[in-house]
Amino acid sequence: MDFLNNLVDNSILIIPNDLKNKVLDYIDENKLLINTKILTFNQIKKGLLFDYTNETLYEIMKIKNITFETAKDFVENLYFLNEKDYKEDKLKELLSLKEYLEEKGLLIKDELFMI
Repeated sequence: MDFLNNLVDNSILIIPNDLKNKVLDYIDENKLLINTKILTFNQIKKGLLFDYTNETLYEIMKIKNITFETAKDFVENLYFLNEKDYKEDKLKELLSLKEYLEEKGLLIKDELFMI
């Protein structure tokens, strides 16, 4: 993690989720006093696209009659939709689910997210 010694003030560090605590420990141990923003991939994904709550998962569980884990898988797959029209039925179903959740206000958009 010697690359951290080369960081300058006002840097943005984007790291995998599992390394965040290690990087913070390294910065603390080496007393690096830098003004930097540390973001994980999940934080960026949720900030740029959307986040969800247990209420979102509960709504999916009700309309699809599925378990909590399966509902969570459904929501996680919504992050990968990037078109407005799909030819495959499964992707059309996911897209309609995403649109439904957006209409109900169950997908949380962060309008103030800035990297």
